[in-house]
Amino acid sequence: MTRPSQTLAAGDLLVVTVGGEHRLSRVAPGGQACVLTSGTFRYDAAFAAPMMAALPAVMRFSSSGADAPLWLLTGLAFLHQERLVARPAAQAVINRVLDILMIECLRDQIERLPPDAGNWLAALRDGSLSAVLAAMHADPLYDWNVSELAEIAHASRSAFATRFARALGSPPMAYLSALRLRIAMRHLQQSSRPIKSIAATLGYESTVGFTQAFK
Repeated sequence: MTRPSQTLAAGDLLVVTVGGEHRLSRVAPGGQACVLTSGTFRYDAAFAAPMMAALPAVMRFSSSGADAPLWLLTGLAFLHQERLVARPAAQAVINRVLDILMIECLRDQIERLPPDAGNWLAALRDGSLSAVLAAMHADPLYDWNVSELAEIAHASRSAFATRFARALGSPPMAYLSALRLRIAMRHLQQSSRPIKSIAATLGYESTVGFTQAFK
């Protein structure tokens, strides 16, 4: 899929969230020097699927203008300083600054979402749903039920279930099951544990039941 080109100015930050080939061209007016800094983030594609599906293919942020975000101005200045001065642990510092910049990009993207956006990032903007998602992700193997999650959201059981499904596109228990299966995928890819052991860890009483759910 060919996407339109992006023309960047000094101090711009572009985040490409999809894979595939892309091309960078440096064009500086009047023969001025052009410095382009790039980096790569690696993530578990299956586990991060809900977040990645909610992100646009390209996110652009500008540090010019009256409404330039302070986090971008500060972050880019910090990166520039670390690259200019060779100090101990410079790469470690740069990595941490890039982590913070990515988090700020995600926060900014959440704030840009329209009120009716129904996706995982939009749910994070809802304090009640954000608390529920945090609890689920903190302890995904706990035997959660809708009543417990509704209590975390400070809502009635029916109001919470409706609100959750509208925001995330699936009922709370279905979301939890999908989260557990993403954990299972990670185990299957990164460990040599037998399927029976992984199924038991995720609360499945039989390997057959786990296999059917995984399919």
